[in-house]
Amino acid sequence: MASTSLKVKEPIAQLQEIASWVSSVQDLDRLLELILQSASRMMHAKASSLLLLDQQTRKLYFKAATGEKKDEVKAFQLNIGQGIAGYVAANGKPLLISDVSKDPRWYKQISESLGVETRSIACVPMKVDGDIIGVVQIIDKTDGSVIQKADMKILKEFADLASLAIGNAKKIEQVKNENVD
Repeated sequence: MASTSLKVKEPIAQLQEIASWVSSVQDLDRLLELILQSASRMMHAKASSLLLLDQQTRKLYFKAATGEKKDEVKAFQLNIGQGIAGYVAANGKPLLISDVSKDPRWYKQISESLGVETRSIACVPMKVDGDIIGVVQIIDKTDGSVIQKADMKILKEFADLASLAIGNAKKIEQVKNENVD
């Protein structure tokens, strides 16, 4: 449906369209998938993922992913502080790494076990009411270039949209539960 129309729109128009989905799409998993696909396409990312924080286990798990290994990556989890995504979740600050091989926070085991080479990562936190609920990250550019600072601004907007969608879904769930009681 919306995926074909996104290819020809300007970035602002794409973000506006996605923002309208946040209030209209009832299926949270599908909405997060659409947001992530749009982010990947708009930033020409080779792969992207959205990791959510399980508050009880304090682990990040892959909720949505794009790229050739999108299904396989969902089997992995990270501890808070582990890897670049775990670091961003622990500190709540965005991170752009142009060469992961030179960064001590890089957790290469996931890329190695999936058989993919990773060069650069941009990762931003997702927050609801000031609390970290997860992170969104893009991995490498399809043309082989390094992820740029300008990409971070766009990624932050997508992370904010995903956070809003999750926050709205939690509120809807809470209201449903209150009406059942």
